[in-house]
Amino acid sequence: MRLLCVKTGDKVLRVRKEEFGCIIFDRNVYVEGNESVYMVLELLAEEKTPQEIIEILAERENVPAEEMREDVWSILKMFNELGWFCEYEEGE
Repeated sequence: MRLLCVKTGDKVLRVRKEEFGCIIFDRNVYVEGNESVYMVLELLAEEKTPQEIIEILAERENVPAEEMREDVWSILKMFNELGWFCEYEEGE
């Protein structure tokens, strides 16, 4: 079982890879995510910036960077609603 630890603010998220994508949890919240969410979290665990994540995933998935930008920021906005990764603002 692969378990990632991703720091966000004063929290540490644990991310477990699953067949459908991933499970994300901290002390108070449990969330399921798809494969795209897992890929973003994996790169955040490597301390990549949102712009680096966009570039890496656009190349990996062979899609335009602008399309990937929309996908990555929609995931980060979802996380923001949970109080995670609030240090990132779109446009970075």
